[in-house]
Amino acid sequence: MEAKHLCGTIDQEGHLVKPLGEQMAEFPLPPMHAKALLISHEFDCSIEMLTIIAMLQIQNVFVFPTGQKHKAELMKRRFSVEEGDHLTMLNIYTNFEKNNKSPKWCADHYLNYRGVIRASEIRAQLSRFLQKYKIPMKTCRDVIGMDFADRIRRCLVAGFFNNAAKLHHTGVYKTVRENYTLRIYMGSALMVIYNEVLQDSMRDITVIEPEWLYELAPHFYEFGTLKTLNSKTPKSLQKDQDQIKRHRLSFLMGDVLHDEKLNQFYVKFD
Repeated sequence: MEAKHLCGTIDQEGHLVKPLGEQMAEFPLPPMHAKALLISHEFDCSIEMLTIIAMLQIQNVFVFPTGQKHKAELMKRRFSVEEGDHLTMLNIYTNFEKNNKSPKWCADHYLNYRGVIRASEIRAQLSRFLQKYKIPMKTCRDVIGMDFADRIRRCLVAGFFNNAAKLHHTGVYKTVRENYTLRIYMGSALMVIYNEVLQDSMRDITVIEPEWLYELAPHFYEFGTLKTLNSKTPKSLQKDQDQIKRHRLSFLMGDVLHDEKLNQFYVKFD
């Protein structure tokens, strides 16, 4: 219920918001996944997002046989995309299709054939939902202008904005919303969004630009300097959302600056 509220699919009385809420309710997906998919045409990446969301539904993309873990890890790195796991999954599936969904190709590349085939089936199912709701099937490979990867990452932010984490000076990540400590292997990006948390580790992460959070989820985030945000009172913020609860968090963008120039996010509500 909370996730649907944050995604803007139910109102304060618990009623489905039309048409997005009603459409999301029919999708056999978590709310964030469904929203990212349903709005993907706005970012010209519905075809790519269809693949990414389908791949997120499987648990283990790679297999690490005993005695071959090092080889499997090296193969995994060959597929890796610097922007993060979501685009890496897109890269894997694209190559899987180019190789005719071959079981041997999967075995040679230490991929979970059954898992990727299952993702293919899920993708076909989700495609039928998009056709039902007449969502345009667009690919950002055909669009001139914004970088291919940026379009996909911005769409992910619009859907997964609640799952954002910032790099802490201690080397761990802190969730933007509740300041929980999370970890990723070899993490160094200032801000990321993630699919889920297993124990204290983020799973399926993508590097994002901090400003995308308040640009693509203005109902959830505010941005400004320490001075300007301190001047905002709960009364003035009341216009945006009844009974707002704010969690202040700050981080540096670029060089170390004077306190008044520290950039701040406010999470607008729980």
